[in-house]
Amino acid sequence: MRFLIAVFSVFLFFGCAAKFTLSDTPKFSQKHFLVEKDGVKSQIFARSGDGFYHFIWLDMLKAPIARKFLRLNNCGEKICAEFENDGFLPPNKEAENLFLNLLENIEKSEFEINLQGQIYKVKNANLSK
Repeated sequence: MRFLIAVFSVFLFFGCAAKFTLSDTPKFSQKHFLVEKDGVKSQIFARSGDGFYHFIWLDMLKAPIARKFLRLNNCGEKICAEFENDGFLPPNKEAENLFLNLLENIEKSEFEINLQGQIYKVKNANLSK
């Protein structure tokens, strides 16, 4: 039984990280996004630091949907990035894909993101540059 618990723990620990390659890393301090999907509204707060981005996705009651760090590393000419959970929320691939798309559209005031047929309408409510 202990062996199964140990294997499951290792799977959760190492299975939570996803690796990506980025072509560009936008510079900003904080951003605030209003998101709507199927009439349901939520908010995403993003901030950048030295070698990372931090994303917090909240429903309108301020309950967390996802909290993630995107850690940046140099991989030769490319930038490698890896998501890490912030806190004890379960892994959330939908959030990771949404966060990556937010980075690509960070300077737009309004845009739509199509993730596997799900349409996210996003409004950039910029906190600071």
